[in-house]
Amino acid sequence: MPRRPKSSIREIRERIEQYLKRLGLKGLEIDAHLAWVKDKKASELEATECLLAQAVALKRERSVEWRIKGSGLKVRKTMAKFDWAFQPKLDRRVVEDLFTLSFVERREDLVITGKTGTGKSHILQALAIQACGQEWMVRYARCVDLIDDLYAGLADSSYERRMRKWCRPTLLVID
Repeated sequence: MPRRPKSSIREIRERIEQYLKRLGLKGLEIDAHLAWVKDKKASELEATECLLAQAVALKRERSVEWRIKGSGLKVRKTMAKFDWAFQPKLDRRVVEDLFTLSFVERREDLVITGKTGTGKSHILQALAIQACGQEWMVRYARCVDLIDDLYAGLADSSYERRMRKWCRPTLLVID
């Protein structure tokens, strides 16, 4: 690294803020990090690792949020809020196994059927959130919206482009 002339603390902080801004890490708290280094008497290597770990966590959090926003989900449902007592016949172990998302990794389709009000949409939305948490590209849509979009593609000659868009995500959830 090139040597810089001796700088004041204020100048160094300003440069650090600019570096963080350029790296898209504006939310990283330098003062909190420096306090941690001082409190733990961390070595240079430990301090660097901690700062990089915070940067990775911030980037991951933003990536997951971006994926959720781009997924088409209108509401964020998780299985933590699922009412298992309302569906006592539902095999909880089977449903919970779906959240490993191993069926996606095996490139298998999943079809969930049942009567209205049984929690199918809740489970599908929670699966979409889980996949976004894995930093996968996800697309969630109601079946009628998918059909309307593709049908509109026939009218304006954009069917192939629209179909490619629907096929792009790692997980496509059609409710």
